Amino acid sequence: MAINENVFSERVAYAYWGDVLPWSFQAAEPLIQYVRQRQGEGTPSTYRDLERVARLWAERNARRPRR
Repeated sequence: MAINENVFSERVAYAYWGDVLPWSFQAAEPLIQYVRQRQGEGTPSTYRDLERVARLWAERNARRPRR
């Protein structure tokens, strides 16, 4: 993912997608697990970068005070 490679600014990306990315990953996680298990379709590392960022941002969101 471009954030992990420092192509995109994590701060800017989080400002735009900080709420939607963790939610979207959670909603898609059953499909992602299915793809990871299908031989010839994915591996355990398929969507790994997306998962990493989604979990990191979900934790950050949980610590953030609500308005």
